[in-house]
Amino acid sequence: MHAVLTEIGIDHGYREIEGVAHNLGKLAEQVQTENFAIAGRGFRLP
Repeated sequence: MHAVLTEIGIDHGYREIEGVAHNLGKLAEQVQTENFAIAGRGFRLP
């Protein structure tokens, strides 16, 4: 997904977190509230 977003010029964040793989529980422990902040910026009202 990172490569596609970069190719079409969409600004985004990208991080690889060692030891998480595709385990959503471990991912949630690592990123904590970071994704909520991203969603808040992306979906705020004009």
